[in-house]
Amino acid sequence: MSDELELETLKTLAREMDIDFHPSIGLDNLKARIAEADNELNDPTSEADVVIEPQTIAQMKDEALKLRRVTITSMDPSKREYEGEIFQCGNKLTGTIKKYVHFNVPWHIPEIIYNQIKNAKYQTFIKKKVMSSSGQMQEMKEGKLVPAFAVQDMPDLTESEITKLSQRQAMAAGTTQGLS
Repeated sequence: MSDELELETLKTLAREMDIDFHPSIGLDNLKARIAEADNELNDPTSEADVVIEPQTIAQMKDEALKLRRVTITSMDPSKREYEGEIFQCGNKLTGTIKKYVHFNVPWHIPEIIYNQIKNAKYQTFIKKKVMSSSGQMQEMKEGKLVPAFAVQDMPDLTESEITKLSQRQAMAAGTTQGLS
């Protein structure tokens, strides 16, 4: 991965983690800030940690991993040709979750990745006419953060849809398991 691409990727990650940085920050400094923020999140002695009951932890983990049925559409013009994308996120409770999400078809994704996708943004540039110091109109490009994905929530599968799906999958696998 080139340094410029890695820097842009890390800037996106830093924005998602709500890490402040100067636009001209260097690669090494940004890596250090991300590592520092990550250590603070994973530090068991940090003041932000609260003792949580084991039952509550299990409930929170179950909720973060609960599957949601959605259709995701990429709004980023640079990803128009992509059929899907791998998303990765996590926390202390869930660990790292990595999931491939197919675009423009109904797909099941964990809640934690759903939240990441809903909050993802990309930078686009819009042309704007402004008055220069000499009094002439000039076109300028202004950066703007916009949603990276359109997310369409869909109803969960019904029992009959699940049964039909399992039958199709069994037939495609060449077995008769699950068929009655």
